[in-house]
Amino acid sequence: MTDRVKKLIVLHFVIAGGLCLLAVLVFWSGMGCPIRALTGIPCPSCGMTRATFDLLRLDFAGAFSNHPFVFVVYPYLFFLFHYNARFLRRLSKAVRVGILAGGAALFAVIYIIRLSLGIIP
Repeated sequence: MTDRVKKLIVLHFVIAGGLCLLAVLVFWSGMGCPIRALTGIPCPSCGMTRATFDLLRLDFAGAFSNHPFVFVVYPYLFFLFHYNARFLRRLSKAVRVGILAGGAALFAVIYIIRLSLGIIP
């Protein structure tokens, strides 16, 4: 394993650890969603932290009820952050752009449906 690969692996763990720490701090503070606390309007990712915690407890129904995109968001983010990685360049640029646009559109549609039905926790 090269030094570059080792640095990338460490960087992934640092970023993931930092995001986990931030999520836990926001969750334990009782504030909930910072955007919702400031504006009164739920953000598109409202419920994602709770859904992630449910997913970690293997409560798939609870995870889905908190945010249905939780099963797709982590592979999607991995794809987003590794868009130009060598192993993904085997896919044509049109396919990669289609995956990114499709994921963003799906996220927007889920938000609009949840907001219109009033089912955002």
